[in-house]
Amino acid sequence: MGYHQPRGKVWKGEMKNRAKDGTEYWLSMTLVPFMNDSGFLYQYVAIGTDITKRKQMEESLSKTMKDLHDIKNALDESSIVAITDDKGVITYVNDKFCEISRYEVDELVGNTHRVINSRYHSKSFFKLMWETIKQGRVWKGEVKNRAKNGNEYWMNTTIVPFLDDRGVPYQYVSIRTDITDRIEAEAALAEALQNDFRRTVQNLQNCVFKIVTDPKGNITYTLCEGKMAEELGLTSERMLRKTSYEIFPYEVAEHMESYFRRAFAGEPVTFELKLSGNDYYITLSPIEENGEIVEMVGSMIDITERKKAEETIRYMAHYDSLTNLPNRTLFHEKLAEAMLKAKQKDENIGVMFIDLDRFKNINDTLGHSIGDVLLQAVANRLIGCLRKGDSVSRLGGDEFAIFLTDVTHKEVGEIAQRIITSMSESITLDHIEIFITPSIGISMYPEDGDDIEALLKRY
Repeated sequence: MGYHQPRGKVWKGEMKNRAKDGTEYWLSMTLVPFMNDSGFLYQYVAIGTDITKRKQMEESLSKTMKDLHDIKNALDESSIVAITDDKGVITYVNDKFCEISRYEVDELVGNTHRVINSRYHSKSFFKLMWETIKQGRVWKGEVKNRAKNGNEYWMNTTIVPFLDDRGVPYQYVSIRTDITDRIEAEAALAEALQNDFRRTVQNLQNCVFKIVTDPKGNITYTLCEGKMAEELGLTSERMLRKTSYEIFPYEVAEHMESYFRRAFAGEPVTFELKLSGNDYYITLSPIEENGEIVEMVGSMIDITERKKAEETIRYMAHYDSLTNLPNRTLFHEKLAEAMLKAKQKDENIGVMFIDLDRFKNINDTLGHSIGDVLLQAVANRLIGCLRKGDSVSRLGGDEFAIFLTDVTHKEVGEIAQRIITSMSESITLDHIEIFITPSIGISMYPEDGDDIEALLKRY
C-alpha cells in the first residue's frame, strides 16, 4: 500500500459563535481535512481555542483609540489649539490657530508664541503665567495677539501642563477661544453709554445687561439686550425692574447675586454661570459718578464648547489612555486629599505599589500590542479586588499604585492576598496562556510617613 500526499488544505481562521443561552463567543479554528489512500476526503477534524477575552480586549483597545481620535477632532473643531514643549517652542497647531493668526503651520512650529505677541501685555503678565504653569497648575486668562497681517485679536486662553513621572511639566496644551467680538463689544459699549445705548446693544451677538441698586437695597435690571438675550428670552421687556430671584431658579439667582454685590462693593468681577444646560462667562464693569458706583454693566458670552474642550484636556492630562485609570499626577492629588481627611478623622491609609514580574520579557517576545492588552486585563483585575472608595492608578509602564482609606493592617494584607490570588489566574491572549505575578510594596499612613514622598520611600 503506497502513501498518497493529501490534496486537502488546512484552514485557519477566527469565528464568532452563539451559545445555547444566547451569549456570543469567539474561537480560533483550525480545520484539518483527512483523506484515505485513494485520495478521497472522508472526514474533517476541527480544533478550536476560546479567544473571547482577547477579542473583547481588542475591541476595548480599538474603542479607546477611536475615543482619542474623536477627542482630537472635537478639540480641532471647537477650539484654537497649540502644543508647546517645556521651553515654549511650538510643536503643534491646529487649522483654527493658523486661520486666526494668518500664519502657515511651518511658520509656527519650531517658533514660540512671541511671533503673535501684540506687545499689549506687560512682561510681568507673562512672567506670572509661566510661574503658574511651570508649577504644574492650569493658567487661565485673556490675551491680546497680533496676526501676520497686523490685525489684533483677543483670546480667552486656558493652558494645561502635562507632567512627567517626576511631576515636572514636559509640554503645555493651550485651548483658546476667540473673544474679539466680546472685547470690541465692550469697547463699543463704553462709547455707546452716552448715545443710543439700547439700539446699539440689540445688534451685538452676546448678551449685555445693566443692573442698579434700588432704594430698598435690591439689585434690579434696567436693561438686557443682544441676540443671545433674545435666544434665552431675557429681553428688557421681561427683565425691567425685576431681581434675579424673580427671573431665574433660586440657586442660579443666589449665585449671580453674590457676584453682583461684590461688584457693587468695588471688586473687579468675572464669573461663570450654567444656565439652560449651557455655560456662560460674565464680566461686570462698574459705572461711576463722583467716585461712587451708580450702576453695573454686564456682558455675557457662551463658553459651552470651550468648557467641553477644557474638560477633555483635563481628562487627557489626568488619566491613562490605555487603561482609563488615573495617572501618576491624579494619583498624587487624590492621595493628598485622602491623607488630609484621614488626619482629621485619625484614620489609616494603606498604600500599595505594584509592578509586574517579567513584563518586559512579554513585551519583547510577544509584542507591545499583546503587552497593552495584558495591562488592560491587569487593570480590570485590580479594580475587581478593591472595596468601594479605594483608588487604583497606573503610574506608567507596568507600575500601578493603590491606596485604601480607613483601613487596618489586617485588611491591607487581605486585599494584597486577594490581588495575588487574582493575578495567579492565567490570561489567554492570542492563543497564548500567560501567567503574570505581581510584586507588591506596602506602606501605611501615618505609621510609615506623613507625606507622599515619605510613603514612597518606605514601601
